[in-house]
Amino acid sequence: MGRFVLVTGGGSGLGRAVAARFRDGGDTVVITGRNADRLASTASEIGARPITCDATHPEQVARMAAELGPDLDVLVNMAGGNTDFTRPGGQQQDLEQVATAWRANLDANLLSAVLTTTAVLGRLRAGGSIINVGSIGAEYASTSYGAAKAALAAWNAGLSAEVGPRGLNANVISPGYIAGTGFFHGKLTEQRRGVLVGATDDGRAGSRATSPRPHGSSPPAARATSRAKPCTSTEAPTPPDDDRVRPAGHAPPDPIGDGFGQHPRHLDNLLSDS
Repeated sequence: MGRFVLVTGGGSGLGRAVAARFRDGGDTVVITGRNADRLASTASEIGARPITCDATHPEQVARMAAELGPDLDVLVNMAGGNTDFTRPGGQQQDLEQVATAWRANLDANLLSAVLTTTAVLGRLRAGGSIINVGSIGAEYASTSYGAAKAALAAWNAGLSAEVGPRGLNANVISPGYIAGTGFFHGKLTEQRRGVLVGATDDGRAGSRATSPRPHGSSPPAARATSRAKPCTSTEAPTPPDDDRVRPAGHAPPDPIGDGFGQHPRHLDNLLSDS
């Protein structure tokens, strides 16, 4: 029997790919998002159930949870993104603008996961999983986006300890640069893309393809900050020896771009473990 899965931000990009992957596995999937038309279109194409919801608004999250149903097996907190890319104007000029920009990214990437998880936690059945989607940018958190994703990882560690005794696990998956998701809202130059791809250990962008990776092929740019194993997900995995030191000639860390490092665990593997 398939699982009941909720994917926030499931209308497009990586969220859509994750939702489709669960559907391909025979699971019942609910996707949420703010754009009702896009959400309905995606739901029709992949066979999911859409619920329009802005995950940063408590009232909308409470309504979504009430519509969800009594049981849930997997929650994927995918909703988020770097709100600096959609903010009008250039660099912040005064403290009020700085505060507004930082609050926007904290709301989109941290509060959204906290609200959604709190709202549906009582519906998760024993053996279930909470998957919080972070960012490799959290390791170099000089921006509001990176700091918000770093806070998400810290919150996840406490969440794991809280839900572990109930037979649930909580994990963070931190993608690097994934091509074709719309993350950069058309603001990614070819030069910048080259830097992001060059900063990965195997020199290529990640992919949001939903089909399983062929045996022996390279994984996309993603790092799991906690292993997908029941009740024990508070510690980051120890990287292999060749992953601890970046090879000479690789680009230095970029604080914004979701583009660094590789990890031998593939995103599909973590999702299938949940």
